[in-house]
Amino acid sequence: MRRYLPLCLFFLVISTSLFSQDLPPRKPLKETPTAASRRAGVFIDVNAPSYPESSYTIEKMVKDVLISSGTNTCLTPNVTNVKITPNHAASNADRAWGYFHKATTNFPFKDGLVLSTGFARRAGNTFEGGLNDVNGGGSDADLAQVIGVVESRLNDAVLLEFDFVPTTSQIKFNYLIASEEYTGSFPCTFADAFAILLRPTSGGPYVNMAVLPGGAGPVSITNIHPAVPGSCGAVNEQYFAGYNTGNVETNFNGRTIPLTATATVVAGQQYHFKMVIADYSDHSYDSAVFLEGGSFNIGVDLLDPAGTKLPSDINVCDNVPQVITASVNDPNLVYQWYFNGTAIPNATTNTITAVQPGTYTIEVSVPGNPCPGKATIQIHGGTTPQAQDATLLLCTTPDITTFDLSTITSTISPTPGAIFKFYENQADAVAQNNNYIQTPLNYNGNDGQIL
Repeated sequence: MRRYLPLCLFFLVISTSLFSQDLPPRKPLKETPTAASRRAGVFIDVNAPSYPESSYTIEKMVKDVLISSGTNTCLTPNVTNVKITPNHAASNADRAWGYFHKATTNFPFKDGLVLSTGFARRAGNTFEGGLNDVNGGGSDADLAQVIGVVESRLNDAVLLEFDFVPTTSQIKFNYLIASEEYTGSFPCTFADAFAILLRPTSGGPYVNMAVLPGGAGPVSITNIHPAVPGSCGAVNEQYFAGYNTGNVETNFNGRTIPLTATATVVAGQQYHFKMVIADYSDHSYDSAVFLEGGSFNIGVDLLDPAGTKLPSDINVCDNVPQVITASVNDPNLVYQWYFNGTAIPNATTNTITAVQPGTYTIEVSVPGNPCPGKATIQIHGGTTPQAQDATLLLCTTPDITTFDLSTITSTISPTPGAIFKFYENQADAVAQNNNYIQTPLNYNGNDGQIL
């Protein structure tokens, strides 16, 4: 019998030593715009009206922006009880959550969901002279408990919660944290609190399962920063993306690199997800978490033999067999592969060898659950034409001084329907780029030249 432990992901943006002392109140951060921050297009877009997603409710944002599930038509029943605290409506300009898009910046995520201890819109769009907003949120008992602080010390908390039933044995998502706490010596001793919690809805404690690789500790501002002269040395600096001194991309002073959170789950069992981010001790120096759109995966992916996720379409020549594997491998689940919509007899494992072009679909079901996880791939096939070397001779006359390359095609290949492109350079031919001869009927070649 398999035994599964209750699961949780949580990341601390806090130092364990700072709670033994009372930290003095800080003055709100004020910044002056730089030449770089005055340029158009240097900030990400947040809750910008030009994007339809900016008007989504939090439930629609979670289901249609955050979660990726392939072609799973049972997605809606698998995600329930979506809740945001404070309960800011999508029409609230100063809400603590929202939709972000990288726009013309180099932000590492194209789009996604942002949660902020201030006003989400002030994370980007235009220059803001310091983020010190009061978003109306309070504290959170679960966050205080897992990080070991007095609940009353937390302010401006924003919580995202929902229940979901995975159809895979592993969930994952990509995220990064950005903060005004990347200022002066604050990364050494003073940081806001951030946690991502996961547990079965049937009950059980929240357990920390998210640490940096190699046992490097929790994902946190105090555990990810460069050296601060006169205050503290560098800690896990390889995960620090850099200071945003020019206020380009976002209005936060610094951020981490993109990180991936993963957890092993039991397919078909309902889980409760809770993300919390809050200011610590005061309302100054806001922080935010950016979740990459489509990266929260509770469904099925299709992988190649190396374990790399396959795109929705692939090209295969000469019907070379393709080994395709579903990302879910659990003997307690039911698998069925389909070819062009028809069930393939005896194809009831998580792996199949595709031997002809067409559409391959796998359904992964939990016994007794009418909503399977689905993933589909379209294989486009083609035949490699027969090809061989050939020689083209030209007897020059006063009227004929160029080669007609079309006269030699039947000698090069007898395959019907073959398309010919002639290249002067072998590297271009191998690359199959656009540097081919544009005038094959009237080519001014040289004696002995190889095409």
